Amino acid sequence: MRDLALDFRLLKQAVPIVRFLRIRGLAGRLRQRGSHLVGPCPVHHGDNPTAFVVDVGKNVWHCFTACGGGGDVVDLVRKVDGVGYAEAARRLAAIAALSAPAATALTAPLPDRPRQPFRPFTRSLALDADV
Repeated sequence: MRDLALDFRLLKQAVPIVRFLRIRGLAGRLRQRGSHLVGPCPVHHGDNPTAFVVDVGKNVWHCFTACGGGGDVVDLVRKVDGVGYAEAARRLAAIAALSAPAATALTAPLPDRPRQPFRPFTRSLALDADV
């Protein structure tokens, strides 16, 4: 059976990095610092208390020491679990409490827009007009 394609943009919205870290039990060592979470890196299991930074507003992370990794929640799942993009998407869909076949919001193709014949723009615009 072929896997359904998942919409990564919607997965990232459904499962913020902070939610993934909490569910996996990795948020306990992180501390709030302004709009960021800071702590030891869960990817390489370091002990530097300021190595791993999550920008909560932008929903991105970066490790400033050993692994030097960074990215979005998909990248974090890939690094922490050692899986590829497809498996990371399936795990995020599971966290979002969605099964892949039932995840129509994440897997359904966009509806086709009604086809309209091409009509070129034929009017002119006065660029130097005094208004």
